[in-house]
Amino acid sequence: NLLLLLVVARSEAMTKRVVLVRHGVSEMNVALRERPWGSRDFKDPEIWDAPLTSRGFLEACQTRAPEVELVVSSPLTRALQTATGVFGEARLGPARALALPLASERLYLSSDVGTPRSRLRARWGHLFAMDHLDAERWWFDGDTEEWRPPGTYVCPGEPAPLFLDRLRRLLAWIDERPETSLALVCHWGVLHALTGDDFANCEVRTLDFDDLALREPPY
Repeated sequence: NLLLLLVVARSEAMTKRVVLVRHGVSEMNVALRERPWGSRDFKDPEIWDAPLTSRGFLEACQTRAPEVELVVSSPLTRALQTATGVFGEARLGPARALALPLASERLYLSSDVGTPRSRLRARWGHLFAMDHLDAERWWFDGDTEEWRPPGTYVCPGEPAPLFLDRLRRLLAWIDERPETSLALVCHWGVLHALTGDDFANCEVRTLDFDDLALREPPY
């Protein structure tokens, strides 16, 4: 019985805990409420690398998340802002937080086109390690057959197979990390693919890593 208890205790201690955080309300979220993606005569409003609204950042600052050993954020501005608001600058820094392109949103619209690495380093490098951005233009930018609903677009859309492959690599990366607790600050598309659930802006959920599994995106 003692041996069994020790095995169970060791197993629980080795369980990796992942705190999932969706970014706060962004300027693109507001624009899409007025004219939803997929609506008649839809046109991308061209809000590049959409930042949070002032209210979205305030809500992020009012959101609480558990203590973790590492904060991992999508390099998109709205996620970096949310991570800063939720965890606070005192809990960040390049030794405790990093930007990871694998966690960025599937590229649907201009809001999902990133900011070049050099500009991110200048703005956010004191809070997030940028070592995982291996190119100046680190986001998807390939030629692909159009899969999005009819509309006017200003950037390519990331195909589902490439998006899912990227998330497989994200899960493998998390699994290989030595930390037993980390936060993943990212996006609706990423969180829906990893959990099958919808996440509200600034929603926080804590799951065991083993509970994460890829689901096909709805389109």
